[in-house]
Amino acid sequence: MNDFERTILTDNYMAALAAAPRHSSHEVTAEDYRLITDVLVSALYEVTDQTKVRDEWETVTVFEKPGPWPHAFRNSKKTALAVSLTLDLSGIFFECRFRNDHVLPSMDDRFWRLLIELAIDFDAKYELTQWPSEFACGPGERKISRARKSTVFSMITDFILVTRVSDRDPTIGTLTFRFAWNGKWSVFTPRLIEITTRAWQMSYMLHCVAYQRRKQSEKQIRRQIERDRNRGVE
Repeated sequence: MNDFERTILTDNYMAALAAAPRHSSHEVTAEDYRLITDVLVSALYEVTDQTKVRDEWETVTVFEKPGPWPHAFRNSKKTALAVSLTLDLSGIFFECRFRNDHVLPSMDDRFWRLLIELAIDFDAKYELTQWPSEFACGPGERKISRARKSTVFSMITDFILVTRVSDRDPTIGTLTFRFAWNGKWSVFTPRLIEITTRAWQMSYMLHCVAYQRRKQSEKQIRRQIERDRNRGVE
């Protein structure tokens, strides 16, 4: 699907959505929903395929059944960066979710610089799946779980709160990006490519540290097995 087709179908979907009684994708026809899902799949393929990274991407997937909004999802194979694209009356909504959450404290300033650049250049917003106040203890922590203006501060604070008071694995939230629809996909595609490139670089840093730790752990296990075997021989 080319840019012109994507744009026409998106304009048609936006018009149908605006005319819906409750401005919900459930109020548009099944055909409109299917067509805009095809648009998102096409756009996400273009964005990720043009992202010049040393990785491969899995097949783009969508909701098997119509959901609240049409979505397209894709994961990178090496670093497991998960990106998703959707569309509603507010415009284009793009998300980047990271893996290897447990190594976040080992990230150096290059990682945080990329995050700051995404926040400043593309107005990245940080969101944790669990509401941070769930893990806050006392008035002070509840206050910082709500009042925040910095993406970097939010990510670090949420990681500390969740890690300290929960038995769950530490987690990194999602970076979200919102762009008002202006009638041309060609305007947004370069932005989404750049966002994905930088997010993948962050994801790669997390992956490298996690990989090194895993290999070190495997080496220690092999050494221990060898020592135990030698003792048995003796």
